[in-house]
Amino acid sequence: MELLTLFWLMLKIGAFTFGGGMAMVPLIQDSLVNAGLMTVSQASDIFAISNITPGPFAVNAATFVGMNLYGVPGALVATVGIVLPSVLMMAVVTLFFARIHKHPLTQAALVGVRAVVLGLIASAVWVIGKDAVFNVGRGVLGNMSMLDTRFNIVALALVLLLFWLMQRKKVSAVACIVGSGLFGALFLR
Repeated sequence: MELLTLFWLMLKIGAFTFGGGMAMVPLIQDSLVNAGLMTVSQASDIFAISNITPGPFAVNAATFVGMNLYGVPGALVATVGIVLPSVLMMAVVTLFFARIHKHPLTQAALVGVRAVVLGLIASAVWVIGKDAVFNVGRGVLGNMSMLDTRFNIVALALVLLLFWLMQRKKVSAVACIVGSGLFGALFLR
């Protein structure tokens, strides 16, 4: 029954994630955290690990969630659940989009979808940002015995520095990820 529940949750997340993997962050929080399957800190760790793991963010996150909850069967079920809606939608869109993409209703719908994607990503930034700046000293997957809820000026400074490096100096995201991981491993233990 647990695997069926996980499949259903991931299927819903996969069906309503528009705009890429980061847009799924609030949906994961709403579905899995509110269902009591994980904490916000655990979800934040999953997002961090999914971002530094090669491959699509949504697939990485779903696989990691499933593995964390129910082992290999959970990883398989969660991955299929998150991917299935996209595969089905792309099959349908591929058949019809060439004929309707210039239609005013299609264009208007795309404007609305872009707006919701921006809102979802902003929500993800808020959720992950709060956890990164206010939850310090916890281990991977939110070891609550190590939770320290002081304001983390180092994390905030790192966020601002990385944003500046990527936007102004055009440093690659890969270099920022590797550099941040090394910085954290060396100086934030």
